[in-house]
Amino acid sequence: MESSENLFDYYDNEVPASRLRLKNIFNSINEDWPRLNGRNFELYYDYIKDKVIFPFLAEWTQVLEPGVSEVVDIEVTGIEDPDITADLDLHGLVCSVTTGDFLFKIPLSEVVIKSDESSYNLIEDYCIWYWESKSV
Repeated sequence: MESSENLFDYYDNEVPASRLRLKNIFNSINEDWPRLNGRNFELYYDYIKDKVIFPFLAEWTQVLEPGVSEVVDIEVTGIEDPDITADLDLHGLVCSVTTGDFLFKIPLSEVVIKSDESSYNLIEDYCIWYWESKSV
């Protein structure tokens, strides 16, 4: 993307497509966005766990201190089962990532995919659903 305006245009165009793909996961959407809750996180996890190919390359913005951050290249190696995720209501689905020699976990909603492969739309859709639902 060349400018933030292009990024916002891309995002605005992506939300309706994401809503359509989300219908496959939640079967029917009776509200604007399905609520962020344990049941829906479990549905999303069950839907994508066999459809997304791991590992994959992504970016993550690491906050170093208030007002200071850096974009870090990461490799996402898997998604944690929501049944064993602490603070599911606070962070949503969590993924395991590596960068260099470090292995750690971050919220899946903070991952920016670096691939155009269609199965990764599921990760992007999750991020859109998560952040749109948080803003409601």
